[in-house]
Amino acid sequence: MTACVHTKKVAAVVTASLVGALSLGAAPVAAMADTADTGIDLQAAAWYTDAKVTKATDGKGGTVSNPNEATFILGSGKYLVPTEVANSMVMTPIDDTFAVVCDNDSNWASSAASTARTDSDGNPYYVGLGVGGWYKADGVDAFEITSTSQTLTAEQAEAYFGGKLVDLNNTPVEVDPSPNFRVIISKDGHSVDQVFKIKAVSSSQEIKLDGAVVYDGENLIGCDIVFVDESGTAISPVQWFEADGTSTTSIVNAGSYYAKFSNGQTASFEVQALDLSSASVVINDLQSGKGSHAGAYWNDDILDALVINGDRINATLKGQLDIVKRSNPSAYASGENTVTIARGAGLSSNIKGTASVTFTIYDVNAVDSVEYGRQTAVETTSGGYAYDTVEIWLENGMAYDESKISVKDSLGNTYTGDDLEISYSNRATGEKVNISALAEMGKYSVNVRVKPFNDFVSGDYYGGSVSFDVDVNAMSLNSNKNLAFFFDGKLSGDSASATYDGTDQLSKLETVVKNAAGDTMEEGTDYTLEITKDGKDVESATDAGTYVVTAKPVTFDFGGSAKNSSPSRSTRSTPSASSPLPTT
Repeated sequence: MTACVHTKKVAAVVTASLVGALSLGAAPVAAMADTADTGIDLQAAAWYTDAKVTKATDGKGGTVSNPNEATFILGSGKYLVPTEVANSMVMTPIDDTFAVVCDNDSNWASSAASTARTDSDGNPYYVGLGVGGWYKADGVDAFEITSTSQTLTAEQAEAYFGGKLVDLNNTPVEVDPSPNFRVIISKDGHSVDQVFKIKAVSSSQEIKLDGAVVYDGENLIGCDIVFVDESGTAISPVQWFEADGTSTTSIVNAGSYYAKFSNGQTASFEVQALDLSSASVVINDLQSGKGSHAGAYWNDDILDALVINGDRINATLKGQLDIVKRSNPSAYASGENTVTIARGAGLSSNIKGTASVTFTIYDVNAVDSVEYGRQTAVETTSGGYAYDTVEIWLENGMAYDESKISVKDSLGNTYTGDDLEISYSNRATGEKVNISALAEMGKYSVNVRVKPFNDFVSGDYYGGSVSFDVDVNAMSLNSNKNLAFFFDGKLSGDSASATYDGTDQLSKLETVVKNAAGDTMEEGTDYTLEITKDGKDVESATDAGTYVVTAKPVTFDFGGSAKNSSPSRSTRSTPSASSPLPTT
């Protein structure tokens, strides 16, 4: 006897624990004659269900570490710019198909005038936006805040929080930090919102310089001078002054200065003279015959190669330095050379002290190619060096290994180990790092120098250096971001329905796993799927009941955030363990 099946909607659910459950429901016997089809209703999370902002920038290109608790300093120009939302199933990048607006939790000021004020020089400005007020900015058309239209578009928000907004009389408008602000991401009638705060700097709290500021011949405003509050948060000044109170937009010379902040508070600071005796002063090795004077090196060539505190010197600084002593007075010869660097005679007090620097001029470039293991990291081409990035995938059990680096010269000689001097830097920040940094995810530059040596047969000096890139990729994949289940081509949970027609419903279920680089991983190679019903393996879903679909990693681990350590081996034996979902 063949039983009829009653029409009934049942759930197809996926969870963050890497398990999807597809439930097919059977009707009571008394109702069997009603109809002969069964619906499948997809009720798992859509992109907006319980979603939170998981990635964001600060409006100035910086990354916000915790978008759910974001607070920015008044006057910094920073605010929350979401770039991704995610729930327990899938991450959703914010692209041009989403509308992104900003408002606050108490609406804008109730009067058109907002709050009028004047600065210490008597210049007017407003604090906050007012209902009935009209505003504009470069690249932003004039707009009005009304009782029914109080959200800012992405462009308007950038101008407001960036301090670029003015009224129609060109009076500046500053941010009112009193309310909580909210950014709203919406699409197709659904939305996700996230609150953030703007923190006014207390006039009584300490503002101090973060680190020392040293003369380098260039304008230090913009990147070299950084102030922080008591919590260590960077604060941007709104005005700069010389010691006598003269306003300035350029701070170059050593001396006393002070900065003014949006709350009226000031902080004094010193630009220190460059002390060559304590600074890091380096001259990289040079190849003979490459000087600018018929192949010979003169003092200006040596100064061009000068690196102070990690940066190649600029033309201004070069013009203030001189080589006052050298080991070979007549010429820069192949081999080891030592020079003494000092401030040029009669020049300013921006520079003091001297530095003795040793470098090598080599005859033969010993760097023709660089290999990392069996991979060519750098190879010589007709156009110079061609760079191939070395990829380290930590979830595959790989780890960066300095001993795998080898350098070959054009004669086939190989240099490894103690023949080499290797240093590292972070490509994102430019800062030097230790080799231990490459145990963590990031993008790094590796500088390889062949230690100069003399060939006693030919009398030539060998040397040279070259750099290549290493990308250390995520230690492990995050199931909340790298795994998704789709049913009938749609992310499970977007309320689509399908009518049961007697076919295997698992054929409509698709599992997608992507690695840290965004490449789709292969089922059967990188992971396997396990499908069970009532704890037993099955190959199809045609009968009533709950079917559990589990993705089991093979070449990676679902270990949570990529910033966390990879799970220990003891936890990898059951990397996707979870309880089956109840029958619905």
